[in-house]
Amino acid sequence: MYLNHGSMELAYKDYSVRIVHNPSDIIVRFTDAKTMRLWQVVYTERDFVEYQVLGGLEFVASLLKDALKSEVYEISDFKVTSKQLSFTIQYAPDEHCKQINIEFLLSAIKKETANVDMEAVSKKIALLEKALAELVPLQKEVAQQKEKINSLTQDLEIQKEKSAGYIVLPGCPFSIREDTQTLHLGLINSTNPITSQSYHYSAYSWNLLTMANYFFDSLNNLNNVKYLKKCEIFSITDPTTKDFSPIGHMTSLKNLRILFSSGSTVLVDISWIEKLTNLESVIFYNCKGLRNISPLLELKKLKSIDVRGSGVQNTELFGAHVTVTGR
Repeated sequence: MYLNHGSMELAYKDYSVRIVHNPSDIIVRFTDAKTMRLWQVVYTERDFVEYQVLGGLEFVASLLKDALKSEVYEISDFKVTSKQLSFTIQYAPDEHCKQINIEFLLSAIKKETANVDMEAVSKKIALLEKALAELVPLQKEVAQQKEKINSLTQDLEIQKEKSAGYIVLPGCPFSIREDTQTLHLGLINSTNPITSQSYHYSAYSWNLLTMANYFFDSLNNLNNVKYLKKCEIFSITDPTTKDFSPIGHMTSLKNLRILFSSGSTVLVDISWIEKLTNLESVIFYNCKGLRNISPLLELKKLKSIDVRGSGVQNTELFGAHVTVTGR
């Protein structure tokens, strides 16, 4: 099955394989359909310079697609661990030429044994919760089991954060690179009221994700955005969380947008924004609960403020060097 802009998705064994063929690289991702574990690699032309005479990256991409579809070429040494997935494609142009073995190695998106640990901890939590239901009369035992569940839940959260260059936000089905510089999040079936960007599932493709646009079913926890230390542009449309303080750790931010399709009162306090000393532009759109934006006075690089549809009342605090929309 071919997707838009040089992308392809197919099945191999118990895995869903996605190949994104860009002009300068190819992205290969294996997803275990049962456990939803992910392995991914990005290849560039220099990775296959020794095969330049055969076509280089273009040749390898074509060979990989044909082999995964079991056409002509053979895959051997297919091995999977929690750390990596590897296999070899055997290629021979004809019976008179020496066979070439091209090796592929994909690293797990979760480093070390985080995936295995998460599964094991999740199973333990489920078993302990079941045990709790059966031990209601035994109050002392119930209390002990609750303590174990709390401890295991904390371990699970730690494992979720042990990502190799990626973060996961609860409610968002996609992993997000830690070194991303631009990130746009939107509630599914919503529309960004500033850019008119649609966050409908039917409109999504793999390439839209590479453009840093992600949708979510619900977003009650922004805690992991604190790891996005290189992000300079961040917008979020119709978030369901009431705690926006983790954004205060995104210290490279220059452009911040918190937007609602219709009036919302979930955003009230922005004291956390004082840490974003590189911020140049901020938009609080339809933030009905936001009335005080005096913390913005601490941001010496700030040039533009947009508070249209919000409850802000103290916009007169800012001088002529700051453009304020929605006074």
